[in-house]
Amino acid sequence: LTNYTSFFWVFVLAAMALLVIELLIGEKKKMAATTNGGAQKPRAVKNRVNETLSKMATVLMLSLCSISHAVAQKENEMVRKGNDAYKQQKFEEAGKQYETALKQNSTNSTATFNLGNTRFKTGNYEEAAKQYDALAGSKTNKQLQAKSLYNKGVSMVKQQKLTEAIDAFKQSLKAGPNDAQTRENLQKALNEQQQQQQQKDKEDDKKEDKKKDEKKDKKDPEKQDKKDKQPPQPKPKISKENAEQKLQALRQEEKKLQERLNQKHKSNTRQPEKDW
Repeated sequence: LTNYTSFFWVFVLAAMALLVIELLIGEKKKMAATTNGGAQKPRAVKNRVNETLSKMATVLMLSLCSISHAVAQKENEMVRKGNDAYKQQKFEEAGKQYETALKQNSTNSTATFNLGNTRFKTGNYEEAAKQYDALAGSKTNKQLQAKSLYNKGVSMVKQQKLTEAIDAFKQSLKAGPNDAQTRENLQKALNEQQQQQQQKDKEDDKKEDKKKDEKKDKKDPEKQDKKDKQPPQPKPKISKENAEQKLQALRQEEKKLQERLNQKHKSNTRQPEKDW
């Protein structure tokens, strides 16, 4: 953006002042001619009125040109201040300057594009995308359209909106088909979208299998109760005959043991010594 200071309005004001003076002088001549008794012809009066109106229209056009140029000069000054703040990484201040410039002229493509950049730098990716989208839809040159659409795609990636990002990258390539970085980011977005779709398909399959298992359990309530309660395994039962046999065997072993103890006790018993 080239900024410059113009002083042509000084000459415009001087020209306007001279025209006004010339109109006043013309009125004096007209009045003098009427006073001297020479009535003007109707055609001459009409020509004089047309000439006066033409000069007034010229003055009005010059006034409008000077006003529009003053507005444009102020608008460019706001953009310049915004660019200076942006270079110093004062993105909030830069955004305010760009907004002021857009209030002066809402079709200023430079202010619109740079305002989108400030929104992106401050993390407001949704607003940044809106600025780029508005610029991409306007009648701007192809190069600026391609850049705006590319930035919109990056903003959409930051918001995890891969479908919108892919669409923006594709539109950017239509405006600028030779941009390698746009092609690379488009491929990355497509790969990430494919991975997310595969992950989603796996999760859907797991949910579907879980639903099928739940349906089966509902059909077999006993199985569901066993699965939920999971009671402890019962101890193996012993028949009555086996229990009696084991009890009888224990009694016999106890009887044999008692006999052995008695025999041992007899062998160890001695006669008491004589009591003198």
